[in-house]
Amino acid sequence: MQEKTGFDHLRRLKATADAAIDLIRVLKVVRNEEGTITDFVYVMNQPAAEIFYGRPGWSIPDKRFRGL
Repeated sequence: MQEKTGFDHLRRLKATADAAIDLIRVLKVVRNEEGTITDFVYVMNQPAAEIFYGRPGWSIPDKRFRGL
């Protein structure tokens, strides 16, 4: 059995998201020192979401939600 790498999992996730009919956006929480949520960072934005939200598909990873 072949060991999976993090890259393999991301590639599989991207392929699944690209084939999905539903809009998929993956965001990571940003917290301040007190633990309060202050923002979100895009991890992935499915290409189909580009049409709905008017944002570039996979080209916005690491962008802050509040900055868009």
